[in-house]
Amino acid sequence: MLVRIGILSQQSGVSADVLRSWERRYGLFTPERTAGGFRLYTDDDLRRVMLMKDLIAAGVSPAEAARQVLTRDIGSPVEVSLTGRLPGNECRVALAEALRSFSEASLEVAVDMVFARLDLDSAIREVFIPCLRDLGSDWAEGRATIGQEHFGVNALRGRLMGLSRGWDRGLGPRVVLARKRSSVLRPRDAANERAAATSSR
Repeated sequence: MLVRIGILSQQSGVSADVLRSWERRYGLFTPERTAGGFRLYTDDDLRRVMLMKDLIAAGVSPAEAARQVLTRDIGSPVEVSLTGRLPGNECRVALAEALRSFSEASLEVAVDMVFARLDLDSAIREVFIPCLRDLGSDWAEGRATIGQEHFGVNALRGRLMGLSRGWDRGLGPRVVLARKRSSVLRPRDAANERAAATSSR
């Protein structure tokens, strides 16, 4: 049975954005296409996605998981190899390293791993926000460069903005979010104040 990417996403619990990334980065699928250019996926593709999820959940890196999936008979039982296991088996560790790496490929792999293990709300609350907060603190305290901070923030923002496509077409009422300006200095503001005080002595 051939299905489009939205159905594959619903059946597997993996976002369409991650599925496209796995196809582009690892060659996990070679989908047929309709005359209009829409991808069509098979039952074997669904089995590959579920196996990929199982391997990642067991601590295998996405790149190694894809290699194992592509070299295994898709109908064979899963035998997890821990080759390529990520440091500490922690999404936050992998993303924190990628944010400082100046490697967009490494960041994509780390984000893929996060989305394979967590839903969007959990990913934002438990991984993305803490990692960005730590990166900002490291920059303010001199443990990270301004280049690393800019790269990490901009690269992750671009990936998350891709997930927001179509959010404005919901059926509910439109909501505007805002926050009151805080009198508390952010880490970057505090660093600027310290630099200004030092230069004026």
